[in-house]
Amino acid sequence: MERRITTNPRSSGLTAVIIVAGIAVAGMLAALLYLGPNPLYAIVGLVGLFAVAGTLVKPELGLFLVAFLTYTRFSDVLVNVHHAPSVAKFLVPLLAGAVLVQWVITNRPPTGWERATVLVGSFVLVSSISLLYADNFERSWWAIEDFLKDAVIAILVAIILQRADTLRGTVWALLLAGIFLGTISVVQYLTGDYGNTYFGFSNAAEMQIVANQTGFRITGPFGSPNSYAQVMVVLVPLALDRLFAERSLLLKGVAFWAFVATSLTVVYTFSRGGFIALAVVTILVIFWRRPPLPAFLLLAAVGMGLFFFAAPPEYLDRVGTLSGLVSSDDVSSQSDVSFRGRANEYTVALMMFRDNPIIGVGLDNYPEKYLEYSRLVGLDARYEQRSPHDLYLEIAAEQGILGLLVFGTLLYVMFRGMWQAKNRLARAGMKALSNLVTAIMIGTAGYFTSALFIHNSYPRPLWLLVGIALALPHLAKNELDIQRSKGNRTE
Repeated sequence: MERRITTNPRSSGLTAVIIVAGIAVAGMLAALLYLGPNPLYAIVGLVGLFAVAGTLVKPELGLFLVAFLTYTRFSDVLVNVHHAPSVAKFLVPLLAGAVLVQWVITNRPPTGWERATVLVGSFVLVSSISLLYADNFERSWWAIEDFLKDAVIAILVAIILQRADTLRGTVWALLLAGIFLGTISVVQYLTGDYGNTYFGFSNAAEMQIVANQTGFRITGPFGSPNSYAQVMVVLVPLALDRLFAERSLLLKGVAFWAFVATSLTVVYTFSRGGFIALAVVTILVIFWRRPPLPAFLLLAAVGMGLFFFAAPPEYLDRVGTLSGLVSSDDVSSQSDVSFRGRANEYTVALMMFRDNPIIGVGLDNYPEKYLEYSRLVGLDARYEQRSPHDLYLEIAAEQGILGLLVFGTLLYVMFRGMWQAKNRLARAGMKALSNLVTAIMIGTAGYFTSALFIHNSYPRPLWLLVGIALALPHLAKNELDIQRSKGNRTE
């Protein structure tokens, strides 16, 4: 007999506070950005003080903040668009300090960090070897410096994410980020207000749609429609899980808002890789939920109707070019500049891997050597540095077999751990928590599916997801231990 997980009133209250505070802060900052930079600095400083105090008292609040800021690229927007001080520069030391403060106060050392430290640290080590042989030492150095910050974030996430309430709060922080960005992006596309960057959080660029047809593609704060679609796909199954699991009508409504905003944003990026990742996520959700056939047919009909209603004709034309991947008869696909460019970039990556199979050409050195190889391939006439547009080929070209082995091990441990955690929780009757872990696993699978079509140009969301995934087995163990201790006390 399945035992229903009772919602902790304190947890529900915390979630409500996070949602209200997140919307209020976003609205306040938007208003201040409109008024001018000086008030912004003052308010950001004031909010920062509250964030510092809250994080030191309760590191989980710092984790929620990290999740929100990472997904919105809030700090990068402030620095690059509004010339404000970097928030991220102080956030990682703050989170580390909060962990140390809790250690001193409670006299309990951090737990759950070992797996993350070994796996992430191994990839840092392999990446650092690039400094010994990369043609462009400076590119590798800056890439490793950024990577170290991301690695520390992943390990801190694994340390702080110990309880189900914290996981739920982190998911809601991510969904709030999706609502914040997705709503702006949808409004921008539907109104055609492409000249307005919405204070830097929603951008659009005129690009090729199909053949000689061009149009605007939403890029959000990422500067790349494909990267934007990649991070938003992750949130779709999380929103669906909260829509099904939350008891409050308010939270269900917010979850539905997140689902619509993130799904439409993926569409309005016109990303074919995002479309494939969204399709994979949809199929996995169907297998996960396994609705009865009548309900499935109804949902499919409604979903397809909404899709064709909301999706512009140009998007359907662009998605239709994917048939060129399996058919040589699709002339429009064969003449698609992006297809030729991708084929050229993939071939160059394989050639670099062939010439440097063990350790690659060096971290972030693919663009540096691209033109040297591109002339030999001859599929792309653009004479400019390019990126590989495939995370796995990027690792193969830049870090060789050694990098692939370490990264492959990391992925294997991540997904095996999530799978085992959701099964253990389900067997213990914690169906709601098991479903949340499953939603995270599906969203992460969507991210790595999309990675087949985009390189690691914005790595911080990736390492945030890595930290969450690596924390889940230890989190499941903690929840099962608590359940057993409660059972022993009642006997």
